[in-house]
Amino acid sequence: MKGIDKLHRKHQHAGWTPGGCLQKARKQAGFSQEKIAKHLHLRLSIIKAIENDQYDQIEELVFIRGYLRAYASLLNLPADEIIHAFNALESSRVKPEALSPIENQDKAVPGRQRNHRMRGLRWIIYLSVVILMTFAFIRWYHQTDSEPQNDAQATLAIQDGISSQ
Repeated sequence: MKGIDKLHRKHQHAGWTPGGCLQKARKQAGFSQEKIAKHLHLRLSIIKAIENDQYDQIEELVFIRGYLRAYASLLNLPADEIIHAFNALESSRVKPEALSPIENQDKAVPGRQRNHRMRGLRWIIYLSVVILMTFAFIRWYHQTDSEPQNDAQATLAIQDGISSQ
């Protein structure tokens, strides 16, 4: 662990990155990107994105950390140090929340728009279910009101039939 940490400090100013370290270790071990991708059960594009430190091309932050950990373990590198270097790299990047509201306004966030649409769709579904349940209750209520009268009429008809014989 200390070896890679020293390497990180030594090369920090020279552009040392987690992806660069993994790429260098892969090449030293004589593996191709395709072989690493196959062994880790990842797409080749993910391996390339990791080695180029283009983490924005990968789905979620949690996945990136898992991929880095698995990749480092495969190459017998201390995974915690690679993750630490990744966290340091990510914390140095400008986050969209750090932009002013005017700059942030131009950057559309598809997930938020989708969630907003889904929220509206959920309310429409809830309202539809409530309306259907209301109609079902009203129909049931009217059927139960009319059934005792029909039973009473049927009973009277039977009694009238018996008494007329």
